[in-house]
Amino acid sequence: MMAAPGTEVSGNLQVAIKNMHASSVFYFQCPVPVAAVLLKPSPLDTAAFKAKWQGSDKAAESSATATPLPGGGDVAATSRFCADRLGAHGMAEAVTVVGADGVTRAYHHALTLTNVLVLVELSFKAAFPGCKVTVRCDQPQYAAAIRATVDQLLKL
Repeated sequence: MMAAPGTEVSGNLQVAIKNMHASSVFYFQCPVPVAAVLLKPSPLDTAAFKAKWQGSDKAAESSATATPLPGGGDVAATSRFCADRLGAHGMAEAVTVVGADGVTRAYHHALTLTNVLVLVELSFKAAFPGCKVTVRCDQPQYAAAIRATVDQLLKL
């Protein structure tokens, strides 16, 4: 999953098969789950994660709401479900904090096979049966593809 700056990242593997006898080439694409190229990185302590999150470019951000999720609006149950799902696919949980606004934010991170750092924030509100998913990456073209992957991982 290597992309030139400014190009959109997709989860497709492009394949070309050459028929040596007919001198023709057959082209096609195979969908590959982006989660297949994520590696669980070394743990980040709270301060290191916050520094990376705050230092990342907001232009390299993609957000959406994931709903409905298990837990029925119970923040602890929903956040545990999300942590388990993301952890099973290489996204390590860095820290969970409860803000003064009553919103619980869980932060996760991963690396792609090409060493692109992926930072994920899941925001939970009491009585809301889902969460807001925000993804930031070292390379902006990865943010939307990774966010779509997180959405897919959280679906039942």
